Amino acid sequence: KQWYQRRVAVGTFFFGVVIAFSMIIFSKVFQWLENKTTWLKSRMIFTLSPFVVEAIVYIVIPYISSFPVLLFLIVIKAVVMRTIYSGSIFTLNYDMDPINCSRILSFFNSIGQLPGFLVPIGMAAMTHTEAGASQKLVNSRWTQYFRLLTGAPILALLVVVVSYFVRPNEWKVHPSLDKSLVTSKPITLSKLESGQDVDSKEPDKCDKSSGVLIITNTLASDPDEQAKIIKG
Repeated sequence: KQWYQRRVAVGTFFFGVVIAFSMIIFSKVFQWLENKTTWLKSRMIFTLSPFVVEAIVYIVIPYISSFPVLLFLIVIKAVVMRTIYSGSIFTLNYDMDPINCSRILSFFNSIGQLPGFLVPIGMAAMTHTEAGASQKLVNSRWTQYFRLLTGAPILALLVVVVSYFVRPNEWKVHPSLDKSLVTSKPITLSKLESGQDVDSKEPDKCDKSSGVLIITNTLASDPDEQAKIIKG
């Protein structure tokens, strides 16, 4: 019994370490991919790929009899789902609506807690067998359960794809986060008052000669409100 408890403790520790490192790796991969492709493609890849992997894992698990292979598949499934924190749902939520992202996330995260107690109840109901039941019946019940689980990532994938095709205009980065709209060229107060144009493509600078500092307001939806002048 002690040997079993130690094995479980070591496995749990290893599982947590793998997930932690995977989140760091995904953040690096996401940044690399974001520089190589468009905003929409990078977000779609990180959002849809985990659902595909999760569905495949649920499909093949009932046909795997090797415990190490099963453990490997479960770890892989948990690892790829960590993209939710880097490049997937959390990132999309902020990119598309940074002002209301906290409210939106808290609402859907509350709903997302339901499976935490509903799934164990459903699992117990679907996989329960009487004492002495044949192994064939037990395997059949678990196979049905995993087939039902497969529907969850498939449904999530369809929701994302359909929502994009129904309202493609809403799948874009919020104006306040669009770097092309950020006013960052150093300007003097006299230029601002005269209404002269400000180039938004140069890197952030400070016009020390005029004592004027330009601060970018990332929560402003209007590009004209993104340049704030502070004297001093």
